[in-house]
Amino acid sequence: MGAWGTGYFEGDMGCDFWGGVRDEKNQNPVQDLIQALEYISKTDEYFEIDEGEAATISSLVVINFAINDWIAKNLTEEDVKTFWREQVEKFVTTNQKTWDEEYKNKQFEIDGKTVSVFELAARALKKNLDPKISESCELWSETNYFDEWKQRIQILIDQLEKLP
Repeated sequence: MGAWGTGYFEGDMGCDFWGGVRDEKNQNPVQDLIQALEYISKTDEYFEIDEGEAATISSLVVINFAINDWIAKNLTEEDVKTFWREQVEKFVTTNQKTWDEEYKNKQFEIDGKTVSVFELAARALKKNLDPKISESCELWSETNYFDEWKQRIQILIDQLEKLP
């Protein structure tokens, strides 16, 4: 599986996705976050662990666009190491204007329903918890850390559902 813990940045696939988003050659990194969420939200087909982890990282960053310092105020060092938290905070600061102007109030069409970016992210995470279509869920369910992993995803869902 390529994971060394249940923290948000403790898996190869999530870290690889985050590295690509942060790449200085990336013309629109916020769009990469949104595309990861849209893909999972719109599919009813089985999706790979890299796509599930991308949705998790994207959701975490989306929350931080809406609530500055959310990680520092709500998560532990075990959830997100300082190194990763600082990267997310820098990314949010650098891209806040793009978020505010292009994505904050954007509406998405999912299954004939119009949803906010926060609903889009919550929907993607809920699908990531479905072992029938999520490789992430399937693989974590085979470990002793499944409940811990699931709880970390649920923390994000709960916060997203509080946002407008």
